[in-house]
Amino acid sequence: MTATAPDYMFDASEKPSQELFEVPPIKATAESVSAYGCLVDDPENFEIEIKQWPAQGWRPMGAGTGDQGGFVEGIFYGEWKGDILYGANEAVNGTYVLG
Repeated sequence: MTATAPDYMFDASEKPSQELFEVPPIKATAESVSAYGCLVDDPENFEIEIKQWPAQGWRPMGAGTGDQGGFVEGIFYGEWKGDILYGANEAVNGTYVLG
């Protein structure tokens, strides 16, 4: 993976920290995850439904957009270079600065 370090406009230490808060763990059941999706017991025989994202506010969703979800298979790489974590996703030929 070939990547160059980003040129940051500020140092992270110049920004205020966010308050930490506790997130209680919950047991994942069909009912407890129903607002987010569903549990899958057999991924090889599970059909993924792809839907358009809902429009937010006054702006309508553009035709043919918001429905490019789905899945692909491939290797995701992560590599630290100094203080920067880079990623590369072979499945979609994408490169990223992760942290």
